[in-house]
Amino acid sequence: MPSNQIQEILFDGHGDMLRMDVRLESDLPCTYEITTHDCHGVFQGTVMKGNNIGGSVDSFNIPTYVEELDQRVVGWHIIFAAPKEDKENTFLATINFYQGNVALLDGSISLAGNHSAEKIFIGFARFVDDRSVALKKIVVA
Repeated sequence: MPSNQIQEILFDGHGDMLRMDVRLESDLPCTYEITTHDCHGVFQGTVMKGNNIGGSVDSFNIPTYVEELDQRVVGWHIIFAAPKEDKENTFLATINFYQGNVALLDGSISLAGNHSAEKIFIGFARFVDDRSVALKKIVVA
């Protein structure tokens, strides 16, 4: 996903808590920070920090009441370390969102490729209560 677009995550505002999975794959160390922002993009806090040491997948609940998530934004800042030698290394970062056991995206947000220097990704997703989207379509139509 290009970092200049905000992915919309449709969810049920009366359903289960939302969960986010972050998978980082690289032979080199990599770290991430997940942040939340209000509907205007104002920083609310750090939800999770992690790395690929000891396993490649981290899974955690979004610590906000589901009823309050509509139009909130979650952000990520992922850093893949630079190789020590002058050689390319492969990387893969995958982000998925779930509500209960239901995946909220048709696929996943995936960033992959090769790098010979430090690689940094910054991205955002906006939570959208699917009932509010249906209401907007009725009003517009």
